[in-house]
Amino acid sequence: MDFKMVKDNFQKIAEFIYFDEMNYLREQTNAANFVNEWIADGILMLQQTDNLDEKYFLLGAIGNCYRILNCTSEAILYFDKCLALAEEIPKKKLVTLIRLGEAYKYNNQHDRALSLFDEAHCIRVNYEISDYEDFIYQHKAKCLIELGEKELAKELLLKTLDIRNRKGEHS
Repeated sequence: MDFKMVKDNFQKIAEFIYFDEMNYLREQTNAANFVNEWIADGILMLQQTDNLDEKYFLLGAIGNCYRILNCTSEAILYFDKCLALAEEIPKKKLVTLIRLGEAYKYNNQHDRALSLFDEAHCIRVNYEISDYEDFIYQHKAKCLIELGEKELAKELLLKTLDIRNRKGEHS
């Protein structure tokens, strides 16, 4: 098995993801066995590579898979490792902070999640990164919805929509 095959198989996981309408539209899977098999392959590939970009991808992907499976402690562990690799690369650090925030949200640690989303926003502003503002607002809003802060969440979702409309994205 090579990295390209593992990465291609990871892309297939999207076919088995849905948004749980009964649980704040959190991502879930209807193919836990496939996701668990991919995690095993990802961990094996992680042990076999010295390439930092491959390690970053694998750590993030494994973290996402664990989050989708609601194994939040494992997700946080892998995102923390991913964050350590991304520490000196602002754009990667920003993305990892969003992913880690989501894992904390799934672990019902909403305050920690909000703090990470705010940290991602600061990095975006400080390094003038034009991408990801809408994702920060979206994930922060979903976290606020879970906390019952619907008015503030609505403001952030409207900002998200405005940004995506300007970018030409309508989803």
